[in-house]
Parts: sequence; structure tokens; C-alpha cells
Amino acid sequence: IIVSWLKVNLTDINIQLRGRLSPDKFIPTMLTSNVFCQVSHIENSPNSICEAMCLGMPIIATFAGGTESMIENNKEGILVQDGDPYSMAGAIVEVKNNFEKAKKMASTARKRALIRHDKEKVALELHALYKSILSLE
Repeated sequence: IIVSWLKVNLTDINIQLRGRLSPDKFIPTMLTSNVFCQVSHIENSPNSICEAMCLGMPIIATFAGGTESMIENNKEGILVQDGDPYSMAGAIVEVKNNFEKAKKMASTARKRALIRHDKEKVALELHALYKSILSLE
């Protein structure tokens, strides 16, 4: 709808819409991308951001729902106001023009994500939570 409304050819502006991808196609696609942009209006705890963080991608996301609790602005990614396309575009240009900053934010985000999503840590925390609940009876 947007493409027909804007009357643009996405390949002319280097945008490729991929649609649904299986995991074996998703990861290589993400790893060959320059930036991950999340433009949701409503979010809780977006898995897509977690995945991009784990892959060490530069992230630009909107201040929507729980996104701000996942990414520290200008440290682990860039957060922009929802519904502000100029801020989103400016953030994309900033990432494009400042490779060192983008690389540092991506690395910092990856470190945080690997700690947050560590399987053993998550399992231990979940086990402790269930033990706590069971001891309340």
C-alpha cells in the first residue's frame, strides 16, 4: 500500500522487503543488513529487538511499550519518538555516517542481550521463582 501510495521503486532506494522468513533464511538476512529498524506503535517486549541485539546489529527503535527497558538510548541503540519519520530518518543517517558509534552500540547491546538471554541464568531464575511460589502454600 505504501509503495503504491509513494509511487517509488524500493530497489531504487535500496530497500528490500523480505516478508516472512524461516530461521535458516532469517539469520543470514539479518547479518547482511546494515541496521535493524523497529517502528512499532505498540510493543511489550519485542523478540525482534532481542534477536537483533543477540546478533550484534545496530538498532533504531521507537519509544513504544517496553522497548525503552530493553535498549539504553544512544548506548545500545537509538530510540526515536513513535510517529516521527524525520527522527527515524535522522537516526538511520546517523548510523550510516558514524560506523564506529554504530559498531559500539551494537557490541554493547549484544553483551547485554547475551547476559539477559543466557539459558542457564534464565532456567535458574525460573526455578527459583517456582520454588518461591510453591513455598507460599
